[in-house]
Amino acid sequence: MCHLRRPGNHSPHASNQSDDVMTVQLILFKQASEVRVKGELHTIQPNSLVLTDDKALIASDTENWKPFVFHVGDFQDLYLGVIDLLDDAPVSMFKPAALRQIQVDEALINVALLLAEASPAAMLHFIYAYCLGCDKTYFTALLKQCVAGDQGFFDFIEANFCKPWTVTQFADELGLPVRKLNFLFHEKFGMSAKHWLLERRLNLARKLLLTTEMRVIDIAFECGFSNHAHFTDSFKKRYQRSPTELRQGRQPEVNTSFDLAPPVLSVA
Repeated sequence: MCHLRRPGNHSPHASNQSDDVMTVQLILFKQASEVRVKGELHTIQPNSLVLTDDKALIASDTENWKPFVFHVGDFQDLYLGVIDLLDDAPVSMFKPAALRQIQVDEALINVALLLAEASPAAMLHFIYAYCLGCDKTYFTALLKQCVAGDQGFFDFIEANFCKPWTVTQFADELGLPVRKLNFLFHEKFGMSAKHWLLERRLNLARKLLLTTEMRVIDIAFECGFSNHAHFTDSFKKRYQRSPTELRQGRQPEVNTSFDLAPPVLSVA
């Protein structure tokens, strides 16, 4: 018997989020299914990608679908990557569909799933570029609506994430209580400020290790880490190898267990 499942990953802060905040769920289907959104049941064709909200329920007795939840912060990065593909016409009175379905080749789904293993952000760029090719007007309007608000907040954290500030210092600079700052990060990025800052700093450090000749210790300081030991420990937890091992091309040890949970990140 088919039953309804909520596929999205919901944080404990989800109930506090504003209904005005854009949270988009992308679901890849290999087989036919049904999705209920806001009380309405939608039939999903085999080999489809679906964009809907994070409260959608899937009626299916198979596991041939894969969900991904993206927040406003994810779309800020996406916007910069696909801006040249967008429609130049101004957007007015746009109301996104409760569910938008696009049929695709199975090969595209397989490529998307492969990309998602390495980087959900890369997968989102790939899928969204494809969606723009299918309906440029609609998906331009959707993206512009996603990034319409809080630009000052995004600009500030992007300009300052490399400074060796604690979460408390970021909150002070923005004139916010720490609790409010964490609420904004959960709302915009789906994670705490502490988690986002560490992930963003480590991502930049990885890029610098692979594309520059900077010393490891200089990269650590450049990316906002207060000491070399903390940087090395955090990097190894995140990427399963040290900064030096990454630069030298050494592969991480194979994990033969069945525990596929992501590593726990921490900030000193």
